[in-house]
Amino acid sequence: MTESSYHKAIIDKYGAAGFTKFYEVKGGENTRKDMADTKEKETKSSGTGGGRTGGIKFEEMKGRQRDEFLRNLSPAGLQRLKDRLPKQF
Repeated sequence: MTESSYHKAIIDKYGAAGFTKFYEVKGGENTRKDMADTKEKETKSSGTGGGRTGGIKFEEMKGRQRDEFLRNLSPAGLQRLKDRLPKQF
């Protein structure tokens, strides 16, 4: 069975509207799966801030990068960072 014969069978059985609806649903399933995969990858990343530092330690950040990172931290995240850092920061 080829892909075109499969498409023809869907059109013959369900009509053109059913054919387009089938691929809309299929596309939605793929999108939801991709979103779930992305969410899983984000939660598995390590480091303070859920991986937003790009793997760079806070102590090694400079200027604008450090300011942007701190601006996006929640109060709880800021407290965790403060507790983890040496006293010089």
